[in-house]
Amino acid sequence: MDCFSSTGVHKRISSSPLNSNLNVMFFTFSYGFGYDPSTEDYLVVQAVKKISNDWETHLEIFSLRANTWKEIEGTPFPYMNTSDVPRNGLLFNGAIHWLAFNYDETVNVIVVFELVERSLSEIPLPDDFHFEFDFEFCDLCVLGGFLCFWVLGEVTTDIWAMEDYKVQSWTRTIIGSTKDIPTKYFSPICSTKSGDIFGIDNSARDRY
Repeated sequence: MDCFSSTGVHKRISSSPLNSNLNVMFFTFSYGFGYDPSTEDYLVVQAVKKISNDWETHLEIFSLRANTWKEIEGTPFPYMNTSDVPRNGLLFNGAIHWLAFNYDETVNVIVVFELVERSLSEIPLPDDFHFEFDFEFCDLCVLGGFLCFWVLGEVTTDIWAMEDYKVQSWTRTIIGSTKDIPTKYFSPICSTKSGDIFGIDNSARDRY
């Protein structure tokens, strides 16, 4: 795994002990990268699943300062990916956020990993969101300083903005007809003061 900075500096880090275990096969299904100001350390966080019939999952952290992996033990992680490819977590407000499926509660949620506290919590998805399509075409982003959940639906492309963080305060905006978007792999990345939304085409991304 390689970590890159905006200065062009990169560091190759070793595989985690779980992924290096030749006797038991694991695969990474969610990951993220962030900064812990309390320790002045950059962290790589990943969730890995055992390749078996059970739901055994593990949460691991790599410290760039210590140059070591550490498993977060004693923290239940009853989640699985909502996509066919490993999901990159969104860094916002000092935490990494993932869309995930809670198989204990059988519900789709936003999982939040606090980098300083090393703790997990959940944010419910909007009440008026209905899972009627492939979760491959949904994700999280930050627009206008708000945590947002976007959906490329069959008819319209919608964005919900959380106006009060971690409070069920989603506001829905229909940004246009999906047929007007030239690719179904569109992902919003930023918005302007005039309300225009810019995004990228992820159709060329690697498929696993």
